[in-house]
Amino acid sequence: MTPSAIVRWALVALGAGIALAALGHGTTLHAIGLTIGGIACVAMVSAAFYAVGLSEDREREREQRDRRI
Repeated sequence: MTPSAIVRWALVALGAGIALAALGHGTTLHAIGLTIGGIACVAMVSAAFYAVGLSEDREREREQRDRRI
């Protein structure tokens, strides 16, 4: 799964979590909404780190390829 796909899913989950927390009546729905929103935020930060790692891997491969030539 690409980092952009992870971010898209996380944004959908964040929207659902915010809607559930804001519109839900009762402590349980608020807690579930906040949990979903928190997990979505963690997923977006993780996707950012994953994207950085992928770019570093590509850079390392380019450097190794250039050394061989």
